[in-house]
Amino acid sequence: MKQRGLNRLRLFTLIALMAVSSILVGGLLSGLYASAHPDMTDPGLVWGVTSALIFGVQLAERFAPSEHRNVHAYAITREWWVDYIMDALFPKNSFMDRCYNESDYVIGGKTVHLPQAGSHPAVVKNRSSFPATAAERTDTEVTYDLDEYSTDPIRIRNAEQAELSYDKTASVMMTSMEQLRTRVADDLAWKWAASAAANIVRTTGADSALNLPNATATGTRKILTLADVRAARKILNKQDVAYEGRVLVLDSNMLDELMSDSALLTRDNAQEVDLRAGTLVRLYGFDVMERSRVVTYTNAGTPVKKDPAAAEAATDNGGAIAYGPTYVARALGDIEVFEDLKNPLHYGDVYSFLVRCGGRQRRGDGKGVVSIVQTAGA
Repeated sequence: MKQRGLNRLRLFTLIALMAVSSILVGGLLSGLYASAHPDMTDPGLVWGVTSALIFGVQLAERFAPSEHRNVHAYAITREWWVDYIMDALFPKNSFMDRCYNESDYVIGGKTVHLPQAGSHPAVVKNRSSFPATAAERTDTEVTYDLDEYSTDPIRIRNAEQAELSYDKTASVMMTSMEQLRTRVADDLAWKWAASAAANIVRTTGADSALNLPNATATGTRKILTLADVRAARKILNKQDVAYEGRVLVLDSNMLDELMSDSALLTRDNAQEVDLRAGTLVRLYGFDVMERSRVVTYTNAGTPVKKDPAAAEAATDNGGAIAYGPTYVARALGDIEVFEDLKNPLHYGDVYSFLVRCGGRQRRGDGKGVVSIVQTAGA
């Protein structure tokens, strides 16, 4: 404590000396300037004070004790990082943001309570029987819990902060957000994907060994065709899903199969395909979005969607999801940023991040979501 007090006294003394020196120099320059330009406003004093402030800040940075130096560069402002994490998790135009946001329904930071309307009243034409029979509508509630996603702690050694030519803290933040975003997106696609047989379309194209969903899968799978996309659209149409805002999320294999269809290269579809960028913008009323993977299904008679954390199998089939944005939901809960600066055991700073997020199909009967699942080849 005594040494720290001496450090502060030396710091303030240096600042005061520099301030006085700057003002004296400013006064001297002021006199010279005034004698040469008697009709001009004297800028010397302003220059001196300004110089004193600048030199004072530089001295403070140079001579302040290490525990007080660069605090602004390393301490985390929680509100700023929370906004950063939210932007990174749900970037604009990502399929994760094309849904109903139920974050306001989160109770206690963990559970989402979603009201479900009961049966609709009947409509009678030219009613002749009176009094009409009154009935009550019984509403129900759907709930789901948020999952907790957390990164492993990352240590940034003190030596790295001084020796590296790049900002490792920013690099750690970027890679941590990428890992969180990927895991959350994998889980949301799985939670949104269809389960009922009536909402699953199987691919019908030619057999291919180039479209296997993972490194463990073997054999061939039938490619995705335009007819398969039309079949998914027809299901949504018959379910009275609004045409506006429909989304089709394809994995890279399925998108490549569609892009290889010669029908998409005709004049009628030229505005939908961007060959220079290698993307398919819109197809049969769907905004088309691409991921390296979307969802994986088993090869059962009625395919069963697999948790992204489940072990891969040789018979796995890749899947895509087509949906109306008001029929799927996600909710974002607490965002936590953990930091331990100058940890004496790690000889550096330690950071980790935690996000609570969940999602589901909004309707209990699964309407509004169709999955297109690969068919095993012959």
